[in-house]
Amino acid sequence: MINQNTPENYDKLYIEQPDRWSHVDYFDFYIEYFLKKIYDDRPLKLLDMGCGLGRTIKWIKRLKNIDITGIDFSQEALNLARRKNPEPEIKLLKMDMKHTPFKNQEFDVVLSVGTHEHLPEIDFSEPRRLIKDDHFFICILPDIDKDCGWTGEGVNQQWLITKEMWVKELTRFNFRVIKYIKPWIFICYPYAENTREKEMPWLYTPEGNYLGIEAFKK
Repeated sequence: MINQNTPENYDKLYIEQPDRWSHVDYFDFYIEYFLKKIYDDRPLKLLDMGCGLGRTIKWIKRLKNIDITGIDFSQEALNLARRKNPEPEIKLLKMDMKHTPFKNQEFDVVLSVGTHEHLPEIDFSEPRRLIKDDHFFICILPDIDKDCGWTGEGVNQQWLITKEMWVKELTRFNFRVIKYIKPWIFICYPYAENTREKEMPWLYTPEGNYLGIEAFKK
C-alpha cells in the first residue's frame, strides 16, 4: 500500500474537514478514567503522540497536576488543537513522532490514539524509549476482526491486523499488554521491574474490571 500519510495530506484534510474526528471521544473517556484511577491527582507528565485535533487532550487536561505535551507533524492539526486547548501550559509541538528530541524516560505516560497504525512500518521504539520503566503506554489500535479499520481521502491505515498480532508487535518492542478494552485500547507496561502490580491488582487481573474492560496478562 502506498503511504499517503504525509504532513501535506493531513494539512489538506484538516483544512477541508476540520471536524473530521472531533466526535470520536468514547475512548478518551476511558483514558481519562484510567489516568485518574492510577495517578489520583499525583503529578503526571504525559505525551500525546500524533495529537491531531487535541481531542484527547481536551478530556485529560481536566486532571489535576498533569503536564501535557502534544506532538503532530501537521501544522493545521496543531492549529485546531490550540483552538480547543488555549491554555499556555499545554505544549503543542510540530515534529515527527518517530524521532523526537525528548530525553530517555522523560514521560510517565505516552498516548498513541489511532496513530501508530498509520506508520509505514510498525515501530513502537520511540514510546518505549520515552516512558519511565514503571509507567504506561496507552495506545488505540484497530482490530481488523472487529471491523475497526477505516481509510479516508488522502490518508490510510498501513496496518489492519488482529488484536493478537498487535500484542505480538508490542511485545517485540518490549511492552507487556496488561489490559485490553474492546475493541481498540491497549494498556501496556514496559518489561522492567514491576513496582505496581501489588499496589493495583485490579489492573493486572480479570477481577475488579470496570466499564466492560477485559484484562489479559502476558
